[in-house]
Amino acid sequence: MADTLSLIDATLAHLGAALPELVVELFPGLPQEYRLNAPLGAVLVGYASSTHGPAQPLGMVVQERRLRLTMTVVTRQLWGREGAIAFLDRLRLALVGWVPPDGEAMTAASERFLAEHAGLWWYASEFDTKTLTIADRAPDTGPLLKHVTLLDGYTPRCEITLAADGAITKEHFDP
Repeated sequence: MADTLSLIDATLAHLGAALPELVVELFPGLPQEYRLNAPLGAVLVGYASSTHGPAQPLGMVVQERRLRLTMTVVTRQLWGREGAIAFLDRLRLALVGWVPPDGEAMTAASERFLAEHAGLWWYASEFDTKTLTIADRAPDTGPLLKHVTLLDGYTPRCEITLAADGAITKEHFDP
């Protein structure tokens, strides 16, 4: 389970490598005071939201978490190879399918024009990933699971055993 800040840090690093001609940084606390100091533009990475699925009946609280990040593209041009539209395409190619730590492959959610101000073009592009929220609890002090028998109607029986030295053995038996 990745925490939000670790996921954002991994995204910053990934985009920094994928889009080296742009500055990649965290979305500013005061966007109205943001100054673009890069010659072409920037990608500002921000946290948008999360939704959580129902708790799974696994003996502890485990929930699917759908996390959304917003990438704000700020450029000096709208069109051309160094414009906002081209960088939105490159951003989408860099993120769709990329797998962040402890998450599933990123998917594109939306893109939209935000504003043009003082010759800067602002666009938002949102991406989703799924991860898990797992309850932080004390370790189980019950007996250690050492033997599992897997049965279903389609495959042979499988016995999995954990030996004292840590070795795991698997035995398959025909039904």
